[in-house]
Amino acid sequence: MAFEKGDLVEKDTGEPTAAQIELADNGNIRLLLVEDHKMNQLVARKTLEKKWENINITIANNGKEAIEILETERFDIILMDIQMPIMDGYETTQSIRKNMPEEVAQMPILAMTAHAHISKDEKFKEYGMDDFVLKPFEPNQLFYKIAKYVTRNNQSDE
Repeated sequence: MAFEKGDLVEKDTGEPTAAQIELADNGNIRLLLVEDHKMNQLVARKTLEKKWENINITIANNGKEAIEILETERFDIILMDIQMPIMDGYETTQSIRKNMPEEVAQMPILAMTAHAHISKDEKFKEYGMDDFVLKPFEPNQLFYKIAKYVTRNNQSDE
């Protein structure tokens, strides 16, 4: 009995594919990374710049710095660490949502945390965050979520 060559069928792992994480403008994104840990800042920056060469990343070391930066600069998306000194990610997000001009207050904010329970209790939503990324992050998941929210936000601007 002879077998014919079949097509390779990829198992659905639940992870987004490269085709799902492309941005129309080659990653011309303005991203605010709010993260107090220097190594996490470096890893996030290198990972994102490897994917999107045109990405513009600004780093805030805590929530207070993030608020100060947002008073003068505009971004497409914020990656917000939850556990930080001075002002944590929850406080910072609430302040952005309640006290900033509408175009800033409406910006997508993704929580970054090492605590897996965030996906179950969805506490991040109570504080006004749009979604979350677990640390250490899976690059494709991070790319997918950034592309999803930046694309959605840019479409609502038009």
